[in-house]
Amino acid sequence: MILSGIRHICGRLTHSIAVVAAIAALALMSCSHDDTPDMPAGEDQSGIVAFNVVAFKTAGTTTYSRATWGDSYEQDGGDSFDTRLLKDQLYVYITDENCSTEYSVTNLVCTGSEENGVTVSYYYQGRINDEDIDKVAALTNGKLHIIANAGSNPALDDATTYAHYGQPGENFTAIPMWGVKQVNDLSGIKDSKEIFDFKDVALLRSMAKVVIENATDADNYITALESVAVSAINTTGYLLPDGWKDIATTKNLDRYAVRIPEQSSKGPVFYKFADNRVEFYMPEILNPADDELKLTLFFKTKDDKARTGELLFRKYSDGEPTDTRYNLRRNYLYNYTVRMDITEFAVEVDVDPYTIIELDPIFGLGPKE
Repeated sequence: MILSGIRHICGRLTHSIAVVAAIAALALMSCSHDDTPDMPAGEDQSGIVAFNVVAFKTAGTTTYSRATWGDSYEQDGGDSFDTRLLKDQLYVYITDENCSTEYSVTNLVCTGSEENGVTVSYYYQGRINDEDIDKVAALTNGKLHIIANAGSNPALDDATTYAHYGQPGENFTAIPMWGVKQVNDLSGIKDSKEIFDFKDVALLRSMAKVVIENATDADNYITALESVAVSAINTTGYLLPDGWKDIATTKNLDRYAVRIPEQSSKGPVFYKFADNRVEFYMPEILNPADDELKLTLFFKTKDDKARTGELLFRKYSDGEPTDTRYNLRRNYLYNYTVRMDITEFAVEVDVDPYTIIELDPIFGLGPKE
């Protein structure tokens, strides 16, 4: 059996305030200049900020945002759920450098869009409350924070958690995300003739994704993957990553840090396969040597026998697990492809970070710039 590609990339939701007015139902919808025009010429522009979202289009439609997490975009690297932004759960704040004082950005609108091949750029604007303009303009190294899909009015706070895990459903409709962008000089926010543009803001998913699928080569002895048992899953996770207050941009986050609430794990948890593939989402969780995480795979082979196999969150060499274990980290994709010959059940895994820092519908955080 081959376990391929624990992939990781971080991305930017370029000027990401945007998504609010452009999302219909659960997904980001395209907009045009005819939908919501720019602020009228001559109107006071002070306190108005601009962002834009560069998104990959879902094949055959522009209904869903494909917020990009990498220049080397892979069309099958994710789906609309992985990049979905809920219109009623997107919040934007500006804080001081220490993240101790915050100001809301409200009245979010989509002012236009532009398509370029497989991408579409959404342009947005928002407004700082009049009583906050002078305070925000006076900030040195002020930070723009974006929180998405984390419920109603989530606090920009260490203690903020979410309670999603498993597969999408009625109570799990999008992945909680957060991103930050620091700007040294915000005095231009007071400019009455020009909108202040924050430009690119990177968003980070707060969950890991696990995918298991059957290899399609003719020699594969496995005919049907039926279910998988996960030995333990945390039922809650922190919205904000470790070190979130200390970085100037999401891209500078330590990709090896794991931040976990007091363990609230449950298990085993079972998921069924559909068309020899299953995928599910997990909050961050440690993988200790004395209680190692395991995936028990139930499948059938060409001799019509029911069999089991074990997958580990480890580095593999020549089909066997090494002593290197992987904690499950936010924004990582753990992508298993399984196969078997008549006698051997083997595993291979790659852990190669992507070097491009964009939003792309693939999971994982690339190296710091």
